[in-house]
Amino acid sequence: MFLSDAAASSGPVAPLTEWTGAGTSFGSAIVVQRHFFDPTGFDLWVGAPGWDQQRGAIHRFVDAHIDPGRPADAADLTVTSSMRSDRLGSALIPCADLDGDGIADLAAPLPAFAEPDDWELSTAEPILDLAGAVVFLLSTELPDSGTVPAWSAGRIYWGSQRGEGAGSAVSCDHDLDGDGRIDVFVGAPWFEGTAGRVAHLVASPLPASGPLAVRAVRTFQGNTDQEWFGASLAALSLDRRPALAVGAPGSDAGHGRVYVFPGTEIISQESLRTTAVFVQDPPPDYVNHFGRSLAVGSMFGTADDLIIGAPDFRDGPNGYDSGALWIFDGADSSAWGQETAASTAQAIVTGSTPFSRVGRHIALGEPDDDGLSALLVPTRAAAEPTTTP
Repeated sequence: MFLSDAAASSGPVAPLTEWTGAGTSFGSAIVVQRHFFDPTGFDLWVGAPGWDQQRGAIHRFVDAHIDPGRPADAADLTVTSSMRSDRLGSALIPCADLDGDGIADLAAPLPAFAEPDDWELSTAEPILDLAGAVVFLLSTELPDSGTVPAWSAGRIYWGSQRGEGAGSAVSCDHDLDGDGRIDVFVGAPWFEGTAGRVAHLVASPLPASGPLAVRAVRTFQGNTDQEWFGASLAALSLDRRPALAVGAPGSDAGHGRVYVFPGTEIISQESLRTTAVFVQDPPPDYVNHFGRSLAVGSMFGTADDLIIGAPDFRDGPNGYDSGALWIFDGADSSAWGQETAASTAQAIVTGSTPFSRVGRHIALGEPDDDGLSALLVPTRAAAEPTTTP
């Protein structure tokens, strides 16, 4: 992976500097962690989920703006997992300050996690296969250097059921009830045979590592089997009122839906009344898992806009898995209702070729400092044409 000049003209990208890690899927996830005492300084976190037979690793390059262009084995810190197919580093999620030291922290999901052989924490019950977990890498608990297992680099919370997939989605950047503490939500979409659930943790500080359901202050789950409730999560502000969006892409026989819950009611759990429910109306005649991904940005103005992805969307009869994104303008959130149709989105982005799977991942940035988010749409690259001699 490399850092390029954003002002460069279109065409082949000329790297300014490169960080490398051959054979490990190095660069699958990237987070630039700004220095709160120096806006121009940053540390670089890079995920390498293919490291050591898919166990996965996360590399931290401290002061990457001063000492750039290093290989993975020259990283200041490497955080690893020890179970094959854990693929630590497949995703890195920027969080707010979870430990009160003024520095933003990170979350790293491990949705295929099971208890490793070199496990250092005591548990009353074994951690079952594919129970899943999420690791919060806290700046106050990170060692300065070396190679360390993920559970000794922060706090880890794991699922209680086989195949639960805890950590498949994480929201860790909003205070939903105004008490000054960050509210952390962790999705486990295959809980209770794919009904799904979401666990709520309170930060500042986070509780000690342990089973997610035990450490959570509350959990809430999907309404029906096969809903995949909690497969995606995103916190946002609607007319200055915090809310939590929860994707349920298995709902409605796989057509999917997205629930938006008022933040104060989620916290108090007095009810699970929804502010809005996004659906496809009429639903297509095939499964496309609307709500498989969620993101929040300011695409049209100062309001939080909700972006909903469906990577299995089909654009036309031959556009299998071309994928799509629907962008709903947060300035119009007062008009969102219990059956808000996807067709009413302010903008819709679809893939141009079969299997490009637009909406599988959503990334946002602000490259030109105009105050508006830029939508970055990762797609699967088209195959190179072949010729027959």
